[in-house]
Amino acid sequence: MLTTYGAALCFVLASVLTGQGAGWLLGRRAWWAPAPAVGMALLLCVAGLASRLPERDVVSPVLLGLVLAAAGALAVRTRGRAVRPGGAELAAAALVLLAAAMPFYVNGRAGLLGVSLNNDTAVHLVWAEGLRSDTMASLYPLPEGYPLAPHALMAALASATGIAMDDVLNGLLIAVSVITALTAVGLLARLPVVARGAGAALVAFAYLPAAYYGQGAFKETMMAMFVLAFTAVLAEARGLRPLSAGVPAGLVAAGGVQVYSYLALGWFAAVAVAWMAVELALGGPRGALSRARAALPGLAWPAGIALAVLVVAVAPQSDRVLSFLDLFNLSPAGAEGGIAVGDLGNLAGSLSPYEVLGAWPSADFRFPPQNAFHAGQLGTIALAAALVGAVAALRRREAALVAAVGAALALFWVADRGQSPYVAAKALVIAAPLVMALALGALPARPWRWRDAAGVAVVAVFAVSAAYSTSLALRAAPVASDAAERELGALRPLLGARPTLFLGSDDHAGWWLREVRLGTPIATAAGSPLSVAVRPEKPAAPGQPLDFDSVDGQTLDRFAYVITPRSGYDSEPPANFARVRGGRLYELWERRGATESRNTLEPPDAPGAPLECGRGRPGGGTARTWLSPPRIAPGGASVPPGAAADLSLPLVPARWQLSLQYTSTTPVRILSRLGNFRLPANTARPGPYFAFAEVDVPAAGRVGFRVIAEQSARIGSRGAGVNLGALVASAGGPAQDRPVARSCERYVDWYRAG
Repeated sequence: MLTTYGAALCFVLASVLTGQGAGWLLGRRAWWAPAPAVGMALLLCVAGLASRLPERDVVSPVLLGLVLAAAGALAVRTRGRAVRPGGAELAAAALVLLAAAMPFYVNGRAGLLGVSLNNDTAVHLVWAEGLRSDTMASLYPLPEGYPLAPHALMAALASATGIAMDDVLNGLLIAVSVITALTAVGLLARLPVVARGAGAALVAFAYLPAAYYGQGAFKETMMAMFVLAFTAVLAEARGLRPLSAGVPAGLVAAGGVQVYSYLALGWFAAVAVAWMAVELALGGPRGALSRARAALPGLAWPAGIALAVLVVAVAPQSDRVLSFLDLFNLSPAGAEGGIAVGDLGNLAGSLSPYEVLGAWPSADFRFPPQNAFHAGQLGTIALAAALVGAVAALRRREAALVAAVGAALALFWVADRGQSPYVAAKALVIAAPLVMALALGALPARPWRWRDAAGVAVVAVFAVSAAYSTSLALRAAPVASDAAERELGALRPLLGARPTLFLGSDDHAGWWLREVRLGTPIATAAGSPLSVAVRPEKPAAPGQPLDFDSVDGQTLDRFAYVITPRSGYDSEPPANFARVRGGRLYELWERRGATESRNTLEPPDAPGAPLECGRGRPGGGTARTWLSPPRIAPGGASVPPGAAADLSLPLVPARWQLSLQYTSTTPVRILSRLGNFRLPANTARPGPYFAFAEVDVPAAGRVGFRVIAEQSARIGSRGAGVNLGALVASAGGPAQDRPVARSCERYVDWYRAG
């Protein structure tokens, strides 16, 4: 946590310093709200440029260091006045930093956010590492068109400070929320200090941005930050010199392009056009044409400067932008290789537009609240607050925020009708801070006046319900299990560059085992440096385990090592593989010599099957049989933290290995009359079985097992807890070699035809 928050503070301080330095050059001598976002945009542009230069692992930190040194020199010239935030800014930042820690506290550990809910962090980490490691870049090639400026900024900080890249990624997520809050303070400037600070924190962690923070999604939250900052720049543009208004607008738009490629331009153009339209409309119906003619010359210079800054800042990435445009065209849904209209991503369906209001009491943003009537009441209050805020803003002739909300909701409407629910959801996330700022703007500047009591009450109820909804999303955010990270990460020095086959089901295996030449039979988020084909008779499928018999002998001979889940319910390793290391979840096997071929008759989801004679089975040869068929108790339950599920198995006197198929955001306890056992949290994909005990059963009978999802913190988690698969007992002891003809109805692992 210390390194995560250290990385976050580095990003925030660098953004503040750079933004305030840019402001000083534009004639600003005091704190201004959009400065941190402008600074972040400038840092992204510099990092993106440096990542295209030779020796980028060295050049990037040096170039960014020079930018910070120049900004620091400008700050010294103003004797620190330019970088001194007020009480509202400090309160907002402190509240965001505190709220950002909630997922880690609830899960009882530090780790990557969102793992098991959204595993895109796996690919972002290997790309970021590839920008400072030639080995990683060769194993996981960088994409041609994807915007990589955030990855370049992460790589620069990791190289400069030695902070691990996964902590840097978490730090960036936290920093984006802090910068969003600092920006929001300016849009709530008319409120009292306390309301301004608390409201700005709620803008940064509105329900949907909080949910996306909890799933480790930084692109959407960064884009929301830049659109909010663009709105803040427009809000104060009236009366400024063209340079002072145009340069920040251009830089913020460039920052959006560095994150969202050319698709970001639609957001900034829509907000700017809507702002100009509302500004003209506020003058009344008469003389609108003449006012437009009078206003155009005054807008032309700032708009031209903003466009010029945007073009210059994005020029080094123009080939990436054009390549991305080639891939997606103007519509991701209509492009070949784009995001199809029916693509849900990790969603269960289309998100409700009411989620953008922030009062959505559901721990998982993908699903509606359990109490639909209660949610409808809160949604009505939230909508009323937003409408009152819009009317109040228009009466004060504040056009920017109203226009931005209108433009954002219009873009969502377009996306909802022409794009996939996955893409439309992103539009809601970007719009959410704007809507929250508009609703909180309904608070009067003097909330103690009696005539304002009703409005204050409505907004207060809305703010409390929104804060509660945000807390549900943060408490439900999964954090990666450190057990798999520790075990697999400890193998890296041993494996080196030798090819290694991974038979687990973890999207982040490529990151835990970075710089290892890894192969895996299943498709993962980050891809696999080495392609692996499974046996046609045992195809890999989501939710099913892999073992040695999933691939043939020729495939195994391509690898020096094999990593398998530690399980009692898997196929026996070939004789030429020696176990060299074992952990709580995984085992490492080294190949010593060539692998003898063997046949399998097992189904895809089991290590063996009963041999049914008379159905075309070979009459000669040798079969490896188990002492007794496995006993299986089907699972399928979802066990929330603090709850339990009961399973049972009929066992006979023997020595049994017990294995559980599960994924879990919390540690798991298994209680029975045979003993009490424990498994660590497992945030990988479903599929593998993990052994948790080897027991002697003295008498025949049914043995009950209570599976408990441990509660990690005093503040109860709202996460998934344990997704329970099957519980299996496998008869321990050496397997037997028998003639195939005498193995009928026995449980056969594999056989060799005579």
